[in-house]
Amino acid sequence: MRPLALAALMDLALGLSLGLYYTITYYGRALTPLPGLVALGAPFMYYVAVDERFSTVYQAWLWMLCFPVAGVLWRLALAQAPRLFGQRPRRLREVTARLWHVSWPLLVPIPLTAWLVSRGGFVAVCLRQHNVDSPAWLPPVLMPLAVVALALELRAVWRLLEGLLPYRRLIALAAALVAFVLVVCLVGFAIAAAQAALFGGS
Repeated sequence: MRPLALAALMDLALGLSLGLYYTITYYGRALTPLPGLVALGAPFMYYVAVDERFSTVYQAWLWMLCFPVAGVLWRLALAQAPRLFGQRPRRLREVTARLWHVSWPLLVPIPLTAWLVSRGGFVAVCLRQHNVDSPAWLPPVLMPLAVVALALELRAVWRLLEGLLPYRRLIALAAALVAFVLVVCLVGFAIAAAQAALFGGS
C-alpha cells in the first residue's frame, strides 16, 4: 500500500482513538489534551470549523475528516521547510513514508476506550446522546502513550531534516509548525464559511 494511503488510514485511526478518548472525558471530566502535531492540529481545526446547529452525525464525520486533512497539511509544511535555506523541498511522498506510522502508540488504547464507550451504547455515546463515566485513571494511561508518539514524531522529523545544521533544523521545524498552525486556522475558517454559505438558513 502506498505511503499516502497508509498515512490517511493512520490519521483516520488517530481520529477514532482521540474521538473515543475525548468522548469519555467530555464536559471537563479529567479532560487533558494529548500532544502531537496532528493530534492537536486536527481537533483545533474541528473546533474552528464546527457548527453546533448541525447534527452530531455531521459533527462526527467532520471530526474524522479533519485528521487526514491536518495530516497532509503537517507533512506538506515539513516538505517545504528546507526552502528556507535554499534547498529543494522534500517530496510529499518521501515525508509521508518517514512519518505516517509515528502515531501508533495512540492507537493502542482503542480497544479499551471502545469498551468504555460501548457501556453506554457505542453509537449513542459517540453521537453524544448518552454519556459514560470518565475513569480518573484514563488520562494518566493515555498521556504517556501520547508523549511516546510525540517523541517518535520529533525524532522522525529531526532525521527528515538531515543535511541541515542543527540550528537550521530547529528553525525549519519552527517555521513548519507556524505554517501548519496558520493553514489549519485558515482551513477551519474556510470550512466554517462554506457551511454558513451553503447551510446558513438551516
